[in-house]
Amino acid sequence: GFCLSSLAIVFVIIATVVAVLGGFGHSQMFPYYTVSSIAQIGVFKHLDAIQSSVWLVCVFIKCAFYLYLSYFSIQRLIPKKAMPWCIVVFGAIVMIAASLATPGIDNMDIIFSPYALGLGLLALGVLLPFALIAVGAVKGAKSRKEEGAQK
Repeated sequence: GFCLSSLAIVFVIIATVVAVLGGFGHSQMFPYYTVSSIAQIGVFKHLDAIQSSVWLVCVFIKCAFYLYLSYFSIQRLIPKKAMPWCIVVFGAIVMIAASLATPGIDNMDIIFSPYALGLGLLALGVLLPFALIAVGAVKGAKSRKEEGAQK
């Protein structure tokens, strides 16, 4: 139900943008905002506010989901005794990275360079899963060894 309704909403938005802007919509950075600013009638006048609020809620949900996943990933890598300190350290790292990224567009160019994005993708998409698999294999081998010793 949810997937079908989401698909229908996205289809209506894309159809509206294509019908109103045509080929000009391809050159716009935010075509949905352009359509909502062109429409000067009734409820369509405030579509940009609705779109912005939905975007903000989606960003919040995505950040919460990523933090939740990172907590469980870190929990598998680090011993339980060190976990409270690691949360503080990783929180400080996130705060420092955010403060470095936001003050100017120059820092954003460095962060979004293909080299930096490639390294981040390599670290998060390849190295972290392999590290989690290796830790799981080592812990599994230890638990099997302990079970064998108990029998």
